[in-house]
Amino acid sequence: LLKSVEESQMSATKCAHEVAWYDPIWRLLLKPQNDAGNQETDLIQDLLETVVKVVFKILWFGIEGYNDEAWKARGEVIASVSTISSVEDFIVPSRELERRLLELSLAQVLEDIERSGETGVKESMSALQVIKLVDDFIFTSGSIAGSVENESLSTWSTKLVETMVRLLGCLNVWNESDGNPGWAEMAEMGDKILLEFLLQDKPEFCAYSSSMIYTVWQNRQIDCQEKVCYLLGKVYEAFKISKNKEGDSKYTFTLPLLRYILQQYGDLVPLTTYVPDFPTRSLDNADYEEQFLQCVDSEEFAALMKQQIIPSMKKYQVSLAKSSIDSGRFWMECLNGLTNSLQLRETSEEESKTKFQEIVVLFKEIEETAQSDYKNRRLEEKAQYNRVLQQWQLTKRDLESEIGIWENRSVDENYWKLSTTENFSRMRLKLTPNYYFNPHIEASRLRDTGAVTGPADEAKVLAGAVADQVLLKHYAAERLEETGNVEFPQAVESPSAADSVSNAAPSTFDCELITLMETVPGRVNISSTSVSFTATERQSVLDGSSWDFKIALNQLRELHLRNFNHRRSALEFFLVDQTNYFINFTKEVAFY
Repeated sequence: LLKSVEESQMSATKCAHEVAWYDPIWRLLLKPQNDAGNQETDLIQDLLETVVKVVFKILWFGIEGYNDEAWKARGEVIASVSTISSVEDFIVPSRELERRLLELSLAQVLEDIERSGETGVKESMSALQVIKLVDDFIFTSGSIAGSVENESLSTWSTKLVETMVRLLGCLNVWNESDGNPGWAEMAEMGDKILLEFLLQDKPEFCAYSSSMIYTVWQNRQIDCQEKVCYLLGKVYEAFKISKNKEGDSKYTFTLPLLRYILQQYGDLVPLTTYVPDFPTRSLDNADYEEQFLQCVDSEEFAALMKQQIIPSMKKYQVSLAKSSIDSGRFWMECLNGLTNSLQLRETSEEESKTKFQEIVVLFKEIEETAQSDYKNRRLEEKAQYNRVLQQWQLTKRDLESEIGIWENRSVDENYWKLSTTENFSRMRLKLTPNYYFNPHIEASRLRDTGAVTGPADEAKVLAGAVADQVLLKHYAAERLEETGNVEFPQAVESPSAADSVSNAAPSTFDCELITLMETVPGRVNISSTSVSFTATERQSVLDGSSWDFKIALNQLRELHLRNFNHRRSALEFFLVDQTNYFINFTKEVAFY
């Protein structure tokens, strides 16, 4: 934006024609709500300078003309800073923004005059209006323009006063030979600003203002007694403020001013009446500076100021009140224009939002219609696909049937299902072919904790099983060869011994039944005909049954040794009815 308004005046003019164009630009400098105070200073200063330059370029080059209406439009821009700062917080004080804007305005007027080499109507009006804006800015209370933390530091700067003095010097406003009617007004405002600058706390401010005041007084002659009293009263006020502060030496900058005005215009004030022993400057008087300081700081001189100088100074300030009234009227018109511009901008935004919402609603209706048509087309395509697929399957079955030309010679098992057609009694009395039969092999294997394998995996498993059987037979043959020559004693098993084996006492072991959700302690009894488990604690399952069970050995299909808690101390029983039991034994029993 800055590059655009710098290179093209048309861009600045278009921006200036927008209603309340300055409001969104100033709001770029608002402090974020979650500001933690750790932002980079260089970035803040860069943003600040860029925004102020953009506003100034549009204000100065975009607003056409230099009449009262044009300057009221420029005043709206400055007044908008105070309006925004009353409800929001800038990253810098609002007075600093106004001061930077006025510094650029003074520098631009001075540049225009130096470039043109003459003082025309345009330059004169611009200089007068800018000096008025500076005067209003300096002598306007911070509570009116917006609250600031340190009004003095935000209001004053050496650059502001120095640029103003250069502009007034370039216009020769303090030259008595110039008869321009606006020069006297600018000279009065220049004197007020310099004297107010002298009252500031910073030593560099006092040093610069005292040197400028002394230079101005040497180049002009003052005939008005009230004006002399006004100048003397302001300088004396600065002297007393500095003198009453301990360790403050700024009063030394005011002594040359007091000495000059009392020497030059002492006859316009009753100086000798109140201070009869006022020292006069002479070459033989070496203690003149010390005597002058004592005289100015004396009670007699204070009485002179209180009784004669200060009343005349107040009368002179009353005569300057007319400019304050005109200034107040000007800013009131600027604030009214600002309010109207903001209201017009809000109205325009509401109208734009309404029109945009109409477009959005229309777009949403079109979007919903398009999505509905798309869904309907997808459903139609899917239905058409299903119809074609069903027709093709029927045709394929006819072609591959026993009387079809594509007769399928492979003998496949036929599967049937109940017909979906029901009679009056809601009975399905007919079987129909099930062309989508699924044996659910994967689910069965997952249920039996077996791995889901494909055809290739099944071939590998079968090959491995065959290899294991071959190795087992080879090992058994070797063992038979080794034991072929060993003679074993032959014992004849009597019927009584067989009965004793079958009726042997069962073995009992402490163990735990491991389920998915619980661990049930108990004891397992192993006999020659069965395996039973009895829980030591009488706790039942949710359905009311107990954890006790008894397994006949002829129902046992497989038995596997398992790990439980990183110990190989468990057995898992697999029955022919696809049930299984997981039993963990104690450490002693497992070792046994």
